[in-house]
Amino acid sequence: MGLMGVGISTFRPNDTVTRAEFGTVLSRAIWGDDNNGSDPYYVAHLNALKDAEVMTNIANPNMKEVRGYVMLMMQRADESGVANNQPAICSTPENVLACSLGLDSCPAECLETEEEVDLPGFATISRVGSTATQYVASNAVNKKVGAIKLTAGQNDTTVSSVVVSHNGLGDSTDVTVQLYKDGVVASNARAITSSSQNATLRFTPALELKAGSSMTFDVMASVDGLVNEEHNFSVTAVNVVNGTATGTPIALDTLRTTSYVVGNANPTLTTYSVKAGDVQELVASVSILPGKNAIIKGVTLTRSSGKNIDEVLSNVKAYYNDEIVGTVTVTDEKIVVAGLNIERLNGETANIELKANGIYIGTLGDVLLVVEANDVYAVEANTNESMRSLASAIGTLSVANVDMSLTKVSTGSQTVAPGTSNVELLNLKLTSNTEFEVSNYTIKFNDIGELLTNFIDNEVTVYINGIDYSMTTDTLTLSASSDRFFIDKNNPATIRVVGHTKSVPAVL
Repeated sequence: MGLMGVGISTFRPNDTVTRAEFGTVLSRAIWGDDNNGSDPYYVAHLNALKDAEVMTNIANPNMKEVRGYVMLMMQRADESGVANNQPAICSTPENVLACSLGLDSCPAECLETEEEVDLPGFATISRVGSTATQYVASNAVNKKVGAIKLTAGQNDTTVSSVVVSHNGLGDSTDVTVQLYKDGVVASNARAITSSSQNATLRFTPALELKAGSSMTFDVMASVDGLVNEEHNFSVTAVNVVNGTATGTPIALDTLRTTSYVVGNANPTLTTYSVKAGDVQELVASVSILPGKNAIIKGVTLTRSSGKNIDEVLSNVKAYYNDEIVGTVTVTDEKIVVAGLNIERLNGETANIELKANGIYIGTLGDVLLVVEANDVYAVEANTNESMRSLASAIGTLSVANVDMSLTKVSTGSQTVAPGTSNVELLNLKLTSNTEFEVSNYTIKFNDIGELLTNFIDNEVTVYINGIDYSMTTDTLTLSASSDRFFIDKNNPATIRVVGHTKSVPAVL
């Protein structure tokens, strides 16, 4: 099957495997030969698994694997959909059951119909603009070496990756390439491998091109080598999941390095703690130290592990010198701070504080955040050259638990006469150790359908902190996403169920 073979000279079915060996096997099972050719052999395979959040720790490739970690990584590959091209929602237990039984609750994206025919995809790649030779600093960052256009044929086309190749009188190990779209990162960043002289730039998730549509991407390259090196670039392959591609190779620009050296802009990251109910709490501080006069333009924080960022934080704002600056975009994976214009002299630190509202309720743990070396956007004030970072910065955002309790205000049974109004069936008090806004809630009552027939119109009224809802024999579950209320330790929320009995005998 071609899954194993690298560095394995004997058959040892009862032996343990290293993270490098298992990661290579799993990567090949998922993506075939896409990640072959790196040096050492496992580097591209482990990086691809890390990008897909299947293998979160690749720092020690010689670590022996244990059965539990192996099963966990295979489960992640299955649940993420990376192994079967299905959305993660299709792997939840309730949806697996619903879809296997053919129930209406099976999500549309998980349905498999025999009538549906997958037509082959076809992608054409072309260059936008002409080639040129650029003279750049010996440690230049994010230099555009060309733009490429991917165009789908008559059918929808899924592109998994693009292969960029390198040649010339320059050390390929000093070169990193990446795809951008409209100034935003569109692929992983990859170093050119010394053995193949290639870098596979992967779209995560895979790029979906509708029939006849096109997308244009900028190919960006960073170098960190010697003076008078020459680096030639080209796109030599487009990998299509459901078909084939044409148009390669595409020649890109040539970079020639000069004696100029751009300055560094190195980040440090300090993280704090947050809990649900916190309002504009300081959650992180990014300090950027430039090695030359600089203008700080932006910075990106990426989630390495833990809960999705947008489920933990909301209303994130950036502050500099106690004033709101720039714009902040938050996704499940990233906090992107853009639109900054902070001028700093050589050696003057810029401290950018991030404040946010805490919104996650429940047992969580920590969220590991990282500012990657290429996630600081700063330019030299005198040359406008992009500055580079020497290392990443890592911090752990501590998410405190919220303690909630639900207690009865009144207990016991009661006897009421037929025709009695405002019979209180339930009175609960919801308390918390912190203040937060409840903006989405669901309440479900079990086994009371027959009980409701004792009330006028087979109906009772549910009051949630003063907001009333009607519950009937046809509606035993209440969900609300527009009604909101606050709760804290001094102001508990109340939940009451009240009804009016019919003029017939009833035992409650």
